[in-house]
Amino acid sequence: FFSSRRRHTRCLSDWSSDVCSSDLRLQSSVALLNASIGISEVSLALNRELIELSKTELAEELHSISFTSNEVSIDFIELSELSYAVSDDFKVLNQINLTLQKKDKIAIVGPSGSGKSTLLEIFAGSKIATSGSYVISNHRSPTLEDLQHIISYCPQKKNLVSGNLYQNITLDFSEKQVVEFNKLHRVLDIACINFITAYSDKDLFFDNLDLDKFSGGEISRICIARTLYKNADCYLFDEPTSAMDSNLSNLILTNILDYCRDSLVLVSVHDVNLLKYFNKTLKVEGGILLN
Repeated sequence: FFSSRRRHTRCLSDWSSDVCSSDLRLQSSVALLNASIGISEVSLALNRELIELSKTELAEELHSISFTSNEVSIDFIELSELSYAVSDDFKVLNQINLTLQKKDKIAIVGPSGSGKSTLLEIFAGSKIATSGSYVISNHRSPTLEDLQHIISYCPQKKNLVSGNLYQNITLDFSEKQVVEFNKLHRVLDIACINFITAYSDKDLFFDNLDLDKFSGGEISRICIARTLYKNADCYLFDEPTSAMDSNLSNLILTNILDYCRDSLVLVSVHDVNLLKYFNKTLKVEGGILLN
C-alpha cells in the first residue's frame, strides 16, 4: 500500500512539475507575444511620425516652391541691348532697348519676318536672347518657371487638343477638375465662341470637339479664350484676329483689352486700323525696334 502510494505521489509530483513547466512556457510565450505587439505598436507609431514628418516636409517644400514661383510679379519690363541671333551673320532681333509699364496696352507692327513673333517669344520665355538683358521688376533673366506663372501667351500657330471644350480652354485633363464656371463662360463670351451652338455646363465636359470642322478663325477664338482663362500679369497675343473679318476682329480685341485692363498686354497686329485701341505702338523692321 505504502509503495503504491509513493508511486502515485511521484506521478502527481511529476505531473505537477510538468504543469508548472508548461505554465512557465505559456507565460514566456505570452510575454514574448506582448513584447512583439509592443514593438509593433512602437514601429507603427514611428511610421506614423515619419509619415506626418514627410507630409510636413512636403508641405514646406511645396510652400517654398510656390513662394519662389510667385515672388516675381510685373511692375515693369525692361529690355537692354537685347539681341537674338540664329547665326553669326544673322540677327533676328538687334539691340532692342525697351521699357514697358504695368497696364500698358502695346501694339507691335511690322512686315512679315521683321522679328515681331520672336520678340513675343522672348517675352514668353520660349526663346532666350543671345545677348543683352531681360529684366522684370528688378529680376534679371527670369526663369521659364517664373514666366509661366506671370505670363499667358497666345502664339501665332494656334492648335486645339483632343478633348472637350473645357479641356481645350483650361488644358485641365485631371480626373478631379476644379471648375470656375463664371470665369469659363466669361472668356468664352469675350472670344465670341458662339459658333458652337451651345456650351452649357454639360456640353463643356461631355462633347469632344471635332477638330477637323473648325476654321482658322474659330480655332483662334478658342485659343484666345484659353489665353485669357489663365491668371497672369501679362498677356501676349501674336496676330490673334488675323483670320477674322474686321468687325469680329474689332469686337474681340476691345473685349480682350477691357478684360485685361489691369494687366500688361502686347499684341502683334496685322491691321493698322486696330492701332487706335492701344496706348503705345512698337514698330519692328529688320530686327530693329523703331518707336
